[in-house]
Amino acid sequence: MNNELDLLATCAFGLEAIVRRELQALGVESEVVGAGRLLFRGDRQTIAIANLHLRCADRVLVRIAEFDAGDFDALFETTRSIDWAAWLPREAGFPVTGRSIKSALTSVPAIQRSVKRAIAEGMMRSHQTTTLGEDGAAYKIDVSILDDVATLTIDTTGASLHRRGYRNDIARAPLRENLAAAMVLLSFWKPGRTLLDPFCGTGTIPIEAALIGRNIAPGVKRNFAYNAWHDTPADLVEDLRSQAIAAQLPALEERLIGSDIDGRVLQVARDNAKRAGVADDLHFERKDVRDVSSKRRFGCLIGHAPFASTPDRSSDDRRSQHAPSGHSRPERSQQDWDLEAVYNALPNVFRRLPTWSHYVFTSRGDFEKFVGRPADRRRKLYNGKIESTFFQFYGPKPVVEERKNENEVAVLVHADGPAAFGQLGEKADEQATLFAARLRKRARHLRRWPTRRGITCFRLYERDIPEIPLVVDRYEDHLHITEYERPHDRDPAQHANWLDLMATTAAETLDVRPENVHFKR
Repeated sequence: MNNELDLLATCAFGLEAIVRRELQALGVESEVVGAGRLLFRGDRQTIAIANLHLRCADRVLVRIAEFDAGDFDALFETTRSIDWAAWLPREAGFPVTGRSIKSALTSVPAIQRSVKRAIAEGMMRSHQTTTLGEDGAAYKIDVSILDDVATLTIDTTGASLHRRGYRNDIARAPLRENLAAAMVLLSFWKPGRTLLDPFCGTGTIPIEAALIGRNIAPGVKRNFAYNAWHDTPADLVEDLRSQAIAAQLPALEERLIGSDIDGRVLQVARDNAKRAGVADDLHFERKDVRDVSSKRRFGCLIGHAPFASTPDRSSDDRRSQHAPSGHSRPERSQQDWDLEAVYNALPNVFRRLPTWSHYVFTSRGDFEKFVGRPADRRRKLYNGKIESTFFQFYGPKPVVEERKNENEVAVLVHADGPAAFGQLGEKADEQATLFAARLRKRARHLRRWPTRRGITCFRLYERDIPEIPLVVDRYEDHLHITEYERPHDRDPAQHANWLDLMATTAAETLDVRPENVHFKR
């Protein structure tokens, strides 16, 4: 095989920029040459480094040739003319895969047969033999024809790069490891900052974040197709693996958190983390997403939200079940209704983490409808063949400030910017002031009348101010507040915070303990 090669890194659509940044970090310049394809130059060592360290790519390919293939004669003759002895040894196995898009040659099986026969004839000519045993190492050939231009490549990877080796489960629609890594890299998370996945399933997102935080190469525990090739130096592979292990960082200062309502998948997550070598960096707990909270001031919530009926979640992060063909409006199961209840509860979860950034990956394009606000950024990604969107909601930036006081230096961290969810403006404060004034006036007016008659339960407020459509009843030392619907411009998280503000205002104004204030919505 030649020393300087044209190489292609393939990835899921939407991840090209991330893979390009990964290659730059490895000292390799690249360019995007198509959807999910990046071209770069390198030698055998570059192949080994790319396979070992790329977190978000699918494969690393060697580009053999690119040529016009408007008919089968052009495809066959050009393929046969290549000096295949420079690429494949005589005993090599060379299975051929293929695809054709927007081209005159549309039959993929026929394309594969033609390329297979052309390579065989070219190898027999180059190796000066009449037989090919194909009993040696595998050199998987791929022929891709796009707009009548054929590209021949050899796969150096073998099993896709998302197969790190720590996950044993095989499921219909898993969250792939390289996609989980991309989600972490697209977020504001960095080591030392809290990360929480409230839909962790088998733990892929927290595990990938821990691997990133500790600089553990994703391919350090697996082999690749090129390992078996006759011209791959054995010491090269082992030297690079040893260097990768030596570059690993110690355990994270703060453990990453994954939670899920299904206790069975959490045991799988713990086993996966152990095989990945990051068990001590993670904490998994059984918890309903509606109960998720954190005392940490800043952090990143990153989750792969459920998106359809999930009849069995025991072996996967998430599964998709589509409606049968021919049914325009399929009957909705109880699980579908439960799923919408979870989505509707998310604004209440997010507002409890006001200074965090929130990242949700889901195939539901209407996710913003549930949270009531547009994402700061959205990115279309594919989980296998499932079109999905990565919704990003940015919280305030943590700003570190040092203040000197005599002989001491105090380090303060404050939030710069509005909360991602639940931020209230001056209008809410003005309404709270109006509400308090009205309650005080009503309380003074009724301070003697109920006592004289031995009445301990009475109404204090009934939508007196139109923009505050509440009813406040006093039951001895308790307040009962009822909300009546009225159009407003608040999103669900803001409205929940607004109701909390009104409840706090009522409690403080009427000298009632906060735990004695009860809301009926």
